[in-house]
Amino acid sequence: MTKVPNIFAIFIALSFWGCSSSNENVTNLKELPEICRGYDFNKDPEMADFCGVRKSRYKSYKNIPDQLFLIVPKGAYLSKNSTSLELRLPNTLPIKLDLELSTQFDFSKQKQLEKLKNKYIYKELYPKAEQRIKLFKLELPTLNESSLNLCFRVPPQIKSDRRKRIRQGNQLKKITCQEFSTLVEKHK
Repeated sequence: MTKVPNIFAIFIALSFWGCSSSNENVTNLKELPEICRGYDFNKDPEMADFCGVRKSRYKSYKNIPDQLFLIVPKGAYLSKNSTSLELRLPNTLPIKLDLELSTQFDFSKQKQLEKLKNKYIYKELYPKAEQRIKLFKLELPTLNESSLNLCFRVPPQIKSDRRKRIRQGNQLKKITCQEFSTLVEKHK
């Protein structure tokens, strides 16, 4: 009968021991610039501000770049940190854009709560005796009330194992919008 309370006491002690907190801060850093990797932001908080990381729950750090979400395609957004501007589309690799283009968009905290009212034009062309061509054009409204046009060609998907195809993202080919218009007119 004395064994049951001892086992119960050990179970309670181990449960509380596993829940205890430590003074060590854990870092959870994603998408950090190359220069910021390897720093202990607990010892050097000024470097944390410089690298764009901030404390989050449970004493860890999280790198949160500025983001502007687009209306279409669903889940697309512009991501800006101190060194780069990227267009991120679902199931594709990030597309690097010129950092100077970030001045044409308002990345303030208030604007990040709203979606960027863009236009998305998607075309599939079927030339005779050739492979299907997939193209799309994004028209992004800028601060000076003009639009920034970005055109892309989706490469044909390589036949591979289903597991590999699910995990790999498309690498879009950036084309000029003049080329986009020419291809659409040619293969109407």
